[in-house]
Amino acid sequence: MAKENEYAMQVKDVLEDYMQKKELSYTFSEEYGLFYFYVSLSENAIKKIDYFLYITESDFIVYAIMPIGVDASDAQAMHKAAEFICRANHGLIFGNFELDYDKGEIRYKYPVECFGKMPSLSTFERSIVIPLKMVDGYSVELLKVIYLNKSIKEALEDCKNRTIQEEF
Repeated sequence: MAKENEYAMQVKDVLEDYMQKKELSYTFSEEYGLFYFYVSLSENAIKKIDYFLYITESDFIVYAIMPIGVDASDAQAMHKAAEFICRANHGLIFGNFELDYDKGEIRYKYPVECFGKMPSLSTFERSIVIPLKMVDGYSVELLKVIYLNKSIKEALEDCKNRTIQEEF
């Protein structure tokens, strides 16, 4: 992130204020315009979600990394994960899941188009909460598909039923 980009610096300042108010520990790379932080989920099967938030010249992108991965050398597991993610992404309005075929990493990407305007605090909040809900809501079912041979369609139906009942 170039220091001369006034918009990116303003977004950075607002995000830092937000994270401090929420008591989120974070690191920030001035060079890349990248925040790293995590959210702990003490009452859930998924205990921690890592985040990377990348600020560009006119918007920002949030990546929530699933705390589980897939063995990239296991073709069957990768196939199950890929189908699960492809089917999960169908119909999503806000963001999407991604699978790194080389590493087996799974993440949820939530781009925020700002068109160079300062986003509201509720926009920042949603950019953190929606990926959290998606990763938390889908991770356990993905594990069941890969390791317990649960039907992908059944697992996704369970995910959607659970996330529809929760309020974003």
